[in-house]
Amino acid sequence: MIKAKVPEQVCDIIDQAMQVHGATGISQWSPLSGMYAQQRTLRYADGPDEVHHHVIARHEVKTYQDSNSRQDAIKGDTQARGSGGFMG
Repeated sequence: MIKAKVPEQVCDIIDQAMQVHGATGISQWSPLSGMYAQQRTLRYADGPDEVHHHVIARHEVKTYQDSNSRQDAIKGDTQARGSGGFMG
């Protein structure tokens, strides 16, 4: 998740800094435009953001499904033993 989120966040932070500085932020008098270009290039080199997002989503869905399977197994085990309550 970090591999996907941090590079995006860095680009957003640099972009915000460029916005704060206005025209100076994108000029040769500021290192911001070079920093943004370098960071954006690294994002391309690391692979498409969408691929990272799909990998994360697939992992999260599997974790959710595994959690539900464990909960269903626990419910089934509890029901097999009886209600487990005071009256059971």
